[in-house]
Amino acid sequence: MSSMKDRSELLADRLELPSDALSGTVKLSINGRRRVLIENHRGIISYEDTLIVIDCGNMKAIIRGDELKLGAMDKSDMLIRGRLLSIEFE
Repeated sequence: MSSMKDRSELLADRLELPSDALSGTVKLSINGRRRVLIENHRGIISYEDTLIVIDCGNMKAIIRGDELKLGAMDKSDMLIRGRLLSIEFE
């Protein structure tokens, strides 16, 4: 019997979608040193203007920088703006 992950990957393949589209995998898109888009997040753990920690399910994303701000956020996606210095995962 196949797992739920295998089924979602098969469905994504049949619908010609990226494999992570149905699995809920966190996706980060970095635009230069000024913006990062985080898709499929689980919420904010910590928020400061130099450090933002994001719950990504089975890991945390730690964004360090200067003048960090939430540009936009909804249930699953978040845009962070500012001067990005580093992104780490725990």
